[in-house]
Amino acid sequence: MITVFILGFCIDFWLGLLNHWGVNPDNPVQQVLVFWAGLLFTTFGMSTYVQARFALTPVDQFMYALHQRFGFSLMVSKTIGEVIALAFAIVLEGPVGLGTVIFTFLCGPLIQFFIPMIERLMFG
Repeated sequence: MITVFILGFCIDFWLGLLNHWGVNPDNPVQQVLVFWAGLLFTTFGMSTYVQARFALTPVDQFMYALHQRFGFSLMVSKTIGEVIALAFAIVLEGPVGLGTVIFTFLCGPLIQFFIPMIERLMFG
């Protein structure tokens, strides 16, 4: 539960900070730039905390369970989890847009891309 509270605090903190700075993308170019920056920062952050093995969220535990049980790469394991979440969002008529679909299919590959960098930084 600690991870969920930390995640919620961090989201509120960054949204408040961005709002304070006046970052409110109101045109398509700004929205695209903020989306891609958010995707990169999010996946870099996820790569960092999964390497630290700090209280993983259930979704990240599922990713590691698939990785260990079936030998899938972390990229494939994370994508499977995100596709399942996307399917539930669609079935429950949640707010699914183009950004949701892009995140679903790029989150795993970007985590796989960042993990070796984090390992080199952490373990030399």
